Amino acid sequence: MFYFVSKTGPPQRCFEHVLFPFRLNYDRDLVVNLKHEHEKMVDVCEQEEKQIDRLKKVLSLVEQCEKRMAPGCDHPLSLEDCATVFKTLHDDYYEEYKIYDLGTMALALVFPLVRRLIQQLVSFDSSQEQFFVPFYTKCTVCLLYCR
Repeated sequence: MFYFVSKTGPPQRCFEHVLFPFRLNYDRDLVVNLKHEHEKMVDVCEQEEKQIDRLKKVLSLVEQCEKRMAPGCDHPLSLEDCATVFKTLHDDYYEEYKIYDLGTMALALVFPLVRRLIQQLVSFDSSQEQFFVPFYTKCTVCLLYCR
């Protein structure tokens, strides 16, 4: 290796002036690659933020159902409300609905409501047969989203 002796500082390598352009190109390529990586990471972060927002909305709907199923609730969950919530979950949040198997939760919420309606049906006399058609419709619509 050849050394160049400078009057003002320590000896320097003679090939440094030859390697400088290669090092400069390497650094430029590194900067470009880091910019691309940064853009990819920003996109990934944005996608994850969107997923988190969707999960928060799903959790909000589920918690709302849970609160309304609690005994002593001012506005208890009805079959129509249950059908509306699970239709929303099924249509608007289909991926989350399938991934977290929210249909099984629908079953857990619907059966007590159906039991309550059946008890009401049994307590009615036979002169109020018109009650059965809305009951059947409510159950069918609600159980549709339990799959």
